[in-house]
Amino acid sequence: MKPIIGVTPLTNPDTDETVIRPGYFEALTACGAIPVMLPYTNDVTDIDQILGHVDGILLTGGYDVDPHLYGESPLPQVDEPQRELDALQMMLVPRAIDRDLPVLGICRGIQVINVALGGNLVQDIPTQCPQSHTHRMDPPFDAPWHDVSIVEGSPLGRLLDGEPSIGVNSKHHQALRELAPGIEPMAWSDDGLVEAVWMPRKSYVWAVQWHPELMFASDWHQRRLIEGFVNAARERASTR
Repeated sequence: MKPIIGVTPLTNPDTDETVIRPGYFEALTACGAIPVMLPYTNDVTDIDQILGHVDGILLTGGYDVDPHLYGESPLPQVDEPQRELDALQMMLVPRAIDRDLPVLGICRGIQVINVALGGNLVQDIPTQCPQSHTHRMDPPFDAPWHDVSIVEGSPLGRLLDGEPSIGVNSKHHQALRELAPGIEPMAWSDDGLVEAVWMPRKSYVWAVQWHPELMFASDWHQRRLIEGFVNAARERASTR
């Protein structure tokens, strides 16, 4: 049975349309899942009902998380807040994790997991980490931009057959700063930023700072990452 994956949306600021960038659906479908777009809601009852009908949650990339959610005023470089999305994800993340649903965060997704669970962010890497190189590459985005070092013995390392490092793409200007309780790093960028995390006490909560959905067709490391998430959701589906 194919697992059903709930995918968080974005609002296109130019058209006010609710959208999902096609790479997420393409990657999930190619790896054996049925992706569905989640609606904007901050109704707890609605969120609980949704979580009762999906086998996993994908938190997609997109605009910056509102710094007010981790107790800071935004720097000038920070995007205008996506209040509907922030409200949805701040409620969705802890409730999905409490249910032990498989959760995968991508780019903004790794950041929103950290914030929702009590961590915070570097609001702008060039401003606050001037020693770092740029993490905003030019297209095309299906090629690596920098390497990440994988923590030896971590679940990501085991998934990738013990590879000590891999090349990843990069489309962000924010990063994890202080990790939330219960989150541990699985990979670091070559300039010392956290690039992948997991929650050891949960069956599957993983997140990465890069975009595997844009590299999965040409890079087996990225395809295996998506497949690992889909397999975790498939196991969950088998218990429903």
